Amino acid sequence: MSKIDRPVFVFCLHRSGSTYLKNILDASDELKMLEDEVHFEHPHFFNTFKKYYQKYCNNKPANVDRFLTIISENKIRGAFWDYYKKKYGSFHSCKKHLPNQNKITVWDAFNSILIQVIEDSGKKRVGIKYPAHHTFFHNLKKVYPDAKNIFLVRDPRAIIASKLISPSNNRLKNKGKFKYEVMRLVTVLYFIIEFRSFAKAVTVHKKDICVIRYENLVISRNRTLKKLCDFAEINLRIDMCSATGKDSGYGITSDPMSRLNRWVTVLRRYEKILIEYFTKNYRNTMDYE
Repeated sequence: MSKIDRPVFVFCLHRSGSTYLKNILDASDELKMLEDEVHFEHPHFFNTFKKYYQKYCNNKPANVDRFLTIISENKIRGAFWDYYKKKYGSFHSCKKHLPNQNKITVWDAFNSILIQVIEDSGKKRVGIKYPAHHTFFHNLKKVYPDAKNIFLVRDPRAIIASKLISPSNNRLKNKGKFKYEVMRLVTVLYFIIEFRSFAKAVTVHKKDICVIRYENLVISRNRTLKKLCDFAEINLRIDMCSATGKDSGYGITSDPMSRLNRWVTVLRRYEKILIEYFTKNYRNTMDYE
């Protein structure tokens, strides 16, 4: 497999400020960040890149064209794949980067797409926001041992509040009050479980990763950016300081400082109790009260 020089992987939970961090890194003159999430592998979804590959290609070079056609025509988990299809029309453009051998692994196929992105960007390195679910961190570390792995953390109450008022979640209100209330509770419980799992991963892999708090990106941006750039081995550029994120649900033009504790007014009392009770020990490991 062709070697990719020190890729940058950002592991995170949804609504944790990952688009903001991705845009900061993409302002580097050395690093091309993929446009959106990849979801190479995820325990909760069946339409990931890896699962499609295992189903339709199974390491056989003769099946590569079929696999590339299938992922070009079907929905793959992760918004990056839609962007790629709109730009290239299909995934066949990356075929020239596949190794000429009897066995082509899923990593060869994935790598060929990353090489295509680097080639088109004119930059030397590539980075991915949400390359895979954090429980698959060890797999990526094994394949990309020189990768710069960043774990972005945020107060779980702020994450859940941001999700609850996100445009996608607000559309559920049109489905009826009962369905909305059920889905709201499911969302809270799902993110509690995910946060606990993510916090465990941070603790287990702490020696191999750089932990960045979203709050520090907002409150002490310059110091946090220096830490980030030193770890990723990229130059700190003034353009990084003007990067923005996507609509948080609070309004993209509002002051980031004022958004840090907006969860206080968004979450219902029982939601605060649930979140704080079930995440207390895990919040403490990341210095959240």
